[in-house]
Amino acid sequence: MMIYGEDFFFKEINEARYNYEKLEMMRDYLEDTKMIKKFKIIIATPSEYFEAIKKTNKKYSVYNGDFFPY
Repeated sequence: MMIYGEDFFFKEINEARYNYEKLEMMRDYLEDTKMIKKFKIIIATPSEYFEAIKKTNKKYSVYNGDFFPY
């Protein structure tokens, strides 16, 4: 998962459209040139991503330790 943007990143509709088209071009290029063989690139919202993860019914480990041990 790669998150792109932030709360106010897409203020102008033309900027948003331009950036989205660039993402699509990058995805298409990577798929067409077979640079990424192991993964499929999908442009989705975080909600769509997590819904797809839930559908796999896989169990993932949970880290319960401290990330800041100092």
